[in-house]
Amino acid sequence: MDMFFGKKIPMRLRASFGPKAGNIAGLHEAGFRIPKTFFALLPSGQQEGIKLLSETIVFNGKKEQISTLIIRSSQSNEDGHTFSMAGQSLSIPNLPLDANTIENALRKLAQTSETRSVALIIQEYLHTESLYVSFSVNPNYDSPFSMLCERYEVNNDTLTIGKLISQESAKVDDALSRNLAWVDLVMSLQLHYGYPVDMEWIYVNQRPMILQVRPITRIMYPVKSLWTNANFREGGIGGHLVSELSWSIYSASFTDAITTYFSEMGILPKDVPERWIKRFMGYAYWNIGAIKEGAKLLPGFVEEEFDDTYGLEKRYEGRGFVTQFSLGRLLRGFKTALALRKSFNSRLADTLSLQEKWEQDLSYYMTSFNNFSSVEEMENFIKNHLFPLYQDYWRLVYDTSMYYNLYKSKFKVHVIQDVQVLNLSHTKVLRAIDDLFLNCFSKQELTYFQEKSSEKLYQMYNEDADFPYKHRFGEILEHHKYMSSNDIELSVACWDEDALPFFVLIKERLEHITDTPGLVNKREVLSTKPSRYVENLKRLIEHKESFRDFTNRGHYILRKFALALGDAYVQKEHLTSAQQIFTLSYQEVIQKKNIKSWKNKAFSQEYLTAALRNFKPPNEIRLSSISGEGQRVKKSHSGEVIRGLGVSSGIVQGKAVWCNINALEEVNHDAIAVVDWVDTNNVKYLLRFKGVVSRYGGVLSHGAIVCREYGIPSVFNVLDSIDEIQEGMPISIDGRTGRIKMVKK
Repeated sequence: MDMFFGKKIPMRLRASFGPKAGNIAGLHEAGFRIPKTFFALLPSGQQEGIKLLSETIVFNGKKEQISTLIIRSSQSNEDGHTFSMAGQSLSIPNLPLDANTIENALRKLAQTSETRSVALIIQEYLHTESLYVSFSVNPNYDSPFSMLCERYEVNNDTLTIGKLISQESAKVDDALSRNLAWVDLVMSLQLHYGYPVDMEWIYVNQRPMILQVRPITRIMYPVKSLWTNANFREGGIGGHLVSELSWSIYSASFTDAITTYFSEMGILPKDVPERWIKRFMGYAYWNIGAIKEGAKLLPGFVEEEFDDTYGLEKRYEGRGFVTQFSLGRLLRGFKTALALRKSFNSRLADTLSLQEKWEQDLSYYMTSFNNFSSVEEMENFIKNHLFPLYQDYWRLVYDTSMYYNLYKSKFKVHVIQDVQVLNLSHTKVLRAIDDLFLNCFSKQELTYFQEKSSEKLYQMYNEDADFPYKHRFGEILEHHKYMSSNDIELSVACWDEDALPFFVLIKERLEHITDTPGLVNKREVLSTKPSRYVENLKRLIEHKESFRDFTNRGHYILRKFALALGDAYVQKEHLTSAQQIFTLSYQEVIQKKNIKSWKNKAFSQEYLTAALRNFKPPNEIRLSSISGEGQRVKKSHSGEVIRGLGVSSGIVQGKAVWCNINALEEVNHDAIAVVDWVDTNNVKYLLRFKGVVSRYGGVLSHGAIVCREYGIPSVFNVLDSIDEIQEGMPISIDGRTGRIKMVKK
């Protein structure tokens, strides 16, 4: 291999350089101000190459008027995923532009290389008395809007950072803060990467110059309990950054419902938390620690079973905390069982009448109502319709979870793995499409659709062009116009505004119409008649899903209110676009609070959405004294077998494909999907896979319910053991036992 030297890394050589070099090249291409930089690739063992490279460096250094250099290694095995610009292997600073000195430095770097070639970063070395370290998110404070800048003394000869001289704080949502040079730069960097970063920089000619950038890997969260993103993530609200309007509705309804319910059940924890739900770094979490403390009051509580239900990480050996039986606990358990039975019977008795009520109420707003630009009407809808609807929905959610945990001993988990329901909110459209394809279409008509892209079908529909059964597709679309690609997020367009996702769904289902006929003709696969406990749980899930569908319609109606009012506020110059209405809470919209600051708040929220687009929130946030609680306990395994939680029965073999849950549409493999979690908004793409393995998720998670509905063998809650599954590795999974067998290369 020949020696390489240049200002840019050719595409053919990028794999030979480590992440630091790629990071610097990316910053330069994006227009950020960095020191004058060259990249070099030196074949190992070629002595004449070292001499030639040193002469090349001196020649180009003089040409660029560089007096001193720093040479960093950037091997492909350095730094891993951190993309740091600091040399973890070796950095040699303050080198004069002298061929012999540089040659000696290059020989030292070559001797430490463990690879065939030596990848190098050669930069102008800038002398300074002060080094600045700026954080796009203050690591000591959990607000995504808070930033921090620190100033240090520096030793130019050793790259050693000395005494901290000063600190300066700033806020994204403070217009005055954004005028600071370092604030503008660090915000631009976070927008570039899409996750929180810290940067080292100096002043050169009174302007900031970046020395290095790396992701912030640890952010302190001041919590007193265990918080989880699970269920919120799989259900939609926690899988993405949530808009202010969506959050204000969701959090208010959740808090009111859970306090009332746990009090009625007699399991309100002794220390009632100040908050049941909150956001960390813009993502939704709920106080599972407080809920666990309440559940511990009941006899027979087993922490391991509780954690498996909600997909929590184990930080204990064995089964964890087990509540011992006592007369007092038995009495409490008996009272809770009676309260649950009363609530459960009420759900079953009243649900049909409640469904009729909500069907009528929501239909009025969706078909006859037209005064969506009225603030008073919006307030009336939220307080007298949407919040009561949410109360009914949350009660069904809690009843289902409580019933499963309280009567868990009455049925085996593998029975639950086979339970399928008929009215999942996420599969109703699929059933309608299946019915049309299987019962109406001829082979010729199916071929017609197979030859058209989803974009082409969408274009034909918008242009009113004719195609087979267009009116039937129009009926399905009209009936489900309230759906969207994220049915909990109010800022996402519904199908009556943008129908492309509907036609994507048609194409996705058409490609797999013969692969999963069970989705159309559901049959119980239980070998024995399920117990009444299983039947009751199934009915609860069905009722819960019907009310989830009602909440989706409620979101559609609220979105219509929001957009109409957004247009009105744009005309009054309070907002610059109608879409910015979603950056406000419903209280601000109704009460017209802080109306002069709306544009600034909109800017901050829009920045946050872009600046955290690649941020991966932790599954759980625990006490800051986590070291005293014990470290994560990996699921035990031996050799080629790892275990998780079986959530959808069936045994399947195939190639493992690691998937980004937010980009499943980019994967087209008849394989086993390996994901961090399952998002119900992307469930249509699950039909591509033979099976699913997920790092997180419990038996009653939305993802598990959908996988059972599709008949896809699935193993969830594999936790850190999932990292042993390599891309392309042949694996077999058993969705009943949770067993995953790997064939390592």
